[in-house]
Amino acid sequence: MGGALRNGWLGQVRIKLKTTNPSYTDVYELLKIATPDDDDLVAKIKRLSDNKIFHFRLSWLRTLKNKEPVYTLLNDYSVWHITHANNNIINETINTLL
Repeated sequence: MGGALRNGWLGQVRIKLKTTNPSYTDVYELLKIATPDDDDLVAKIKRLSDNKIFHFRLSWLRTLKNKEPVYTLLNDYSVWHITHANNNIINETINTLL
């Protein structure tokens, strides 16, 4: 009984939130790479189900299939971003120890 009530309420909340907020379960189209944020590039994306526009960090995006043209771009950027971020953390750690 509690599970059905909880699932029903959470389901309603989730549906309401999805109307205005992006979700990891949604499918998007990459429109352009916009102005960089603090430590990441910003992607302007369109949710395909309702054409709403959002801005995500480029490193958060993944493709549905590895054969899509944008896969190489996102994969290469993710690898670079992780390496770059780790280098900054290492440099900050070294600087605090000196």
